[in-house]
Amino acid sequence: MPLDKKQLVIVVVGKTGVGKSTLINCILGKQVAKCGFGKPVTTQPNRYLGEVRGRMMEVWDTAGFRDQAGSEGDERDRQYLQAMAARIKKINLLIFCLQSDSRKREDDGISIRILTRVFGKEVWKHGMIALTKANTIKNVDEKVSDDEYLKQAIKCLTSHCHEHLMREAELDRTAAYEVPCIPTGSMKQLTLKDGTKWLPEFWTTAFKRTSKREQFFYFM
Repeated sequence: MPLDKKQLVIVVVGKTGVGKSTLINCILGKQVAKCGFGKPVTTQPNRYLGEVRGRMMEVWDTAGFRDQAGSEGDERDRQYLQAMAARIKKINLLIFCLQSDSRKREDDGISIRILTRVFGKEVWKHGMIALTKANTIKNVDEKVSDDEYLKQAIKCLTSHCHEHLMREAELDRTAAYEVPCIPTGSMKQLTLKDGTKWLPEFWTTAFKRTSKREQFFYFM
């Protein structure tokens, strides 16, 4: 299918099992990507087409990052992204998925570094971070409510992401802190524990991260 001049190109990246496919299904409003519940389902770039508010979407689902540790894994991820980048002339929106309830954060910075080396620093001007599976964050502090604990956890994760963007993507502080981090759920969990309707907030933020031209086409 030929690309529409008003078609929005979205690339979704992240580690295996973080919920990339679930997010893509929410973006397009239908089940298009298989969900593996922690198992690697996507091994090659998959391109999905759909329509949101009368606007054509081209969404790319990538294979999981950091499935192989060490320098060999880094090189594999880099080559994979380079091959995919050659197929995509322009990225209107990059979504980096990071699982909210994960305790393993050492790979996040490496993933951001590889993404930046392949696509360049400029990609973060139209990038955002999806803090997936936000409702799975467990409250381990009896002194605060679930919704307050969620807010604190998201604030901590956001700070973590911005620090990685400054260190690994070598963005200055202003540019790094402009990259939004949005907690997300699933089609069955459109409301987070703090009462936030996450999908409308996600879309509002997503289109603010696209170019002025793309925003014009969306809101016209």
